[in-house]
Amino acid sequence: MPGQETATQTAPVFAAPLRPAAPAASLAIMILVGLALRLAVIPFTYPDHLDPQRHHWRFAWEMGMVARSIVTGKGFSSPYVGETGPTAWFPPLYPYLLAGVFKVFGLFTRASAIAILTINSIFSAVTVVPVFAITRRTIGERVARYAAWLWVFFPYAVWAAAERIWENSLTTLLLALLIWFTL
Repeated sequence: MPGQETATQTAPVFAAPLRPAAPAASLAIMILVGLALRLAVIPFTYPDHLDPQRHHWRFAWEMGMVARSIVTGKGFSSPYVGETGPTAWFPPLYPYLLAGVFKVFGLFTRASAIAILTINSIFSAVTVVPVFAITRRTIGERVARYAAWLWVFFPYAVWAAAERIWENSLTTLLLALLIWFTL
């Protein structure tokens, strides 16, 4: 308009909206933080698995006994302390994984306990990816970030991975992947 001065306004550089980190970078940070947290718990939990009472029963219970049978050449059998014969108590994936750890690190050793708990922790930490993806697809990006961070610090996810020599972390990861791939 005549008689009015027009001023060009420019926004200061520091006022520009911050671009959120790329999902891949955020997920990598979440995985690393989750893994570090789970690995930090392992030194406090693994000694419970080394008790030789009842032929190392507490090492991995039935899964450990079947893995022992696999390693000693008796096949997928004997889920209890004695020789009980073939079993169909649970699927073979985790006992064979445990048997592989026993082959590399020794049967019911400190190194094998730490190795399998570390593998469990990796499974648990990586579960953040399908948690994020499922939530982003069904609810949205912002809630997905919160859900993923909740998984990183979820006490039962940390405990199950860093204390239990059982298939919980692997099953959780596989189920979450299955749900993600069906969406």
